[in-house]
Amino acid sequence: MGRSGRSNVPYVKPVTHIELSEKNVKLRFVAFILFLVIGIGALVYATVMFFSQATGWRTIEAGAIRGHVYDREIVFEYNVSSSAEYKSLRSLYVSLLERSAPLFDADNGYDGINNVYYINRHPNEQIVIDELLYSALEEIESYGFRTIYTGPFYEEYRGLFFSISDDEAESFDPNENADVKERADKIAAFASDENSVMLKLLGNNTVTLYVSEEYEAYVKEIGSSSYIDLWLIKNAFIIDYCADVVTGAGYKGGRIYSYDGYLRNFDPGTEYSYSIYDIANGGGYICGEMTYNGKISAVNLRTFETNELDRLRVYVYGDGRRRTDYLDVNTCLDRTFLPCLTVYSYTKKCHEVALKALISYISDTDTLGYIERADGFEYVYSQNLQIRYSEKDLKIKNYSN
Repeated sequence: MGRSGRSNVPYVKPVTHIELSEKNVKLRFVAFILFLVIGIGALVYATVMFFSQATGWRTIEAGAIRGHVYDREIVFEYNVSSSAEYKSLRSLYVSLLERSAPLFDADNGYDGINNVYYINRHPNEQIVIDELLYSALEEIESYGFRTIYTGPFYEEYRGLFFSISDDEAESFDPNENADVKERADKIAAFASDENSVMLKLLGNNTVTLYVSEEYEAYVKEIGSSSYIDLWLIKNAFIIDYCADVVTGAGYKGGRIYSYDGYLRNFDPGTEYSYSIYDIANGGGYICGEMTYNGKISAVNLRTFETNELDRLRVYVYGDGRRRTDYLDVNTCLDRTFLPCLTVYSYTKKCHEVALKALISYISDTDTLGYIERADGFEYVYSQNLQIRYSEKDLKIKNYSN
């Protein structure tokens, strides 16, 4: 997502062959992120375009935080009035990312932080965690979003997205590899069963990750320790936390969004457009736009790439087969009923919209009724280049007509 006028850097899949072990997915992940930080430059976010002249709009750069650069994963733009305001806002934003981002990390441990990584390595123990992470886990449990429990499978499956050939991709793909499918089936049976794995929220920011003896033994057998992973939803919680504190401190004219389709716009008085996608000619196609004024939370779920980082979550075989990271807890297979779906709200926070959208989207069949029955949520999508939407008075343009 980005303002009009931002450079349009096309996605080109790299062809350089790098010898990395198929088993060492984390090493490949680190190499990929380093490549992005050094060589790519600004991401292209084509979904949000600013209509009016806004010379004060600037990207608030956080820089390296605990060895990680989040500026290409999460983007904070603000209509600053002076360099002093920029410095003050940047200092606040850095402090917010320093607190929130490590909490949701399932791959790395940090001294003194009981994060997702720590919880995974201490099953069946009572653990006191940061109230921000505890609140997020409460929300996830209240929505019944159990995809987070497919962690042991996702740890292996994500190797598909770092594959440099279709043959390598198939070695991670349960749709193509019988051994991987067997592990997917077993993990899905455990992950969908509350008697096998469950986060027990005990109050006072205390949590226990209950894991049955049988499941714990199986996870150790396959060499994993990642019972839960919040990869599909973590950025929505980080965005909400940052937006809530920033607006609470009196900063009202900005927006925060992420490469994987999450947006929290808290600029109250400006007109924006939001691109509507469909799939055409084997890729994403902007077939229209909706226009809205002011504050909004929006989630854009999609099975195709719109920016460089989308290669972390979408793989397209040479023959057009697509694989995404939208995993169904009941099968550990990726499941979506539309190529692209946008759900938004003028009153809800980003994580609420994200949870509602994900539960609807990860399905083989039309589940829009789940959103239609919920007050405060709206949707828009395109099917066969025809735009459909729920908001009665939505301003919309269909480029295909």
